[in-house]
Amino acid sequence: MMSFMIILGMVAATAVAMPTNVPDCSGEGRFPNPNTCGGFYDCIQDDNGGYELSFDDCNGFVFNTTSRTCSSEMCLSRSERSVTNAYPRYSYLCEGQPDDFVCADCRTMVMCVKGQAFARQCISGRSCSIKAAFGGAVCYPGHPAACTCQSADSFVRDLYDPQKFFSCSGIGVLPEIHVCPDGMVFDETLVQCRNQASLPACRRPGVFANLDDCSEYYSCISLQSGWLQRLFMCPNGTLFNEATGACEDPCKRTMVCYEEGRFPDPLDRRSYYECLIIGGLMKRARYQCPHGYVWKANDSGDGGACVEDHEMNLYDYFTRCSIPQGMCPDETTDPCLANNGGCNANADCLTINGGVSCTCRAGYSGDGYTCIDVDECAVANGGCSASATCTNSDGSLQFPVVQLLSRIHW
Repeated sequence: MMSFMIILGMVAATAVAMPTNVPDCSGEGRFPNPNTCGGFYDCIQDDNGGYELSFDDCNGFVFNTTSRTCSSEMCLSRSERSVTNAYPRYSYLCEGQPDDFVCADCRTMVMCVKGQAFARQCISGRSCSIKAAFGGAVCYPGHPAACTCQSADSFVRDLYDPQKFFSCSGIGVLPEIHVCPDGMVFDETLVQCRNQASLPACRRPGVFANLDDCSEYYSCISLQSGWLQRLFMCPNGTLFNEATGACEDPCKRTMVCYEEGRFPDPLDRRSYYECLIIGGLMKRARYQCPHGYVWKANDSGDGGACVEDHEMNLYDYFTRCSIPQGMCPDETTDPCLANNGGCNANADCLTINGGVSCTCRAGYSGDGYTCIDVDECAVANGGCSASATCTNSDGSLQFPVVQLLSRIHW
């Protein structure tokens, strides 16, 4: 039985003709339109259990049913090659992903076809969201949290375009969109538009973190006339990791010690971990190099030293960013790692609820802070035979076997 469907047209530069044979929706997602080459439709579930359909096409190119994106293969029929005008202002979004669906801002979806950008404005009640079932961006009902007002009398940077920002008069209301002047981006901390020119100059293609503020990152694209540079911003509470090419939460560390040594913090070039076995247990502590220094691992990878921060090529194996002071709660440093936690040298230190517990080792007695050697030879000759001489040593006892060997005759 065919599901109840509502047919919508995409808000685009040109009108899209609706097919006479309406396709069915088996679920949410982006599907090829069997009525035309390069055509596709989005199925979005509504509140009544049915589906809303939105039709579009790949501007003369074949729709890839596997990736759910437009391919570089051109449709054979000339009548299906009518290509609408691209939007040059969004072309930077398609440089690294020539055939994809991306969000330009909270209300604008961009379809990339062979590196050209074709913008689609979302209709009222929908926002641009990234959905795996649609192969990327889609104008989806509702609004992502980052595109709505979470607090009254506030200003929020656009999730996708740092040049845009919202002003919020109340909680849950639709925000009013504002745009910073060209060459400027909105700074949520300063609550104002600031100059973008503070970014480092491009020297090679790629995507890089802004080392002055690693919640920002920028792309460098080589052109015949120079460089095309574009600024992006990570969601709140995350920093850009050049090693993974993604915005990550630096406070969620998953460092696990497998052997003793000193190892770099993969999310902070100034920090390193020290792993030691104490009392039979592997202990871990995190330390930070002095200001102006970064951690450089040695060739074996289990040690290193703090060096002056001027050899930037040393840090390709992890992000060049440093975590801002106070961004993450202080990681508890194992107190047993420094001077055995204040315990006696002949005691085992154990961390309990942030404090230490000291226990004298076998062969010693005391409170753990003072450990006195026990003379085992004072009681029953230390368990030695009556013909043996018991010699007390630090923490243990010894009895020589020389006398015993002298009784053996060959």
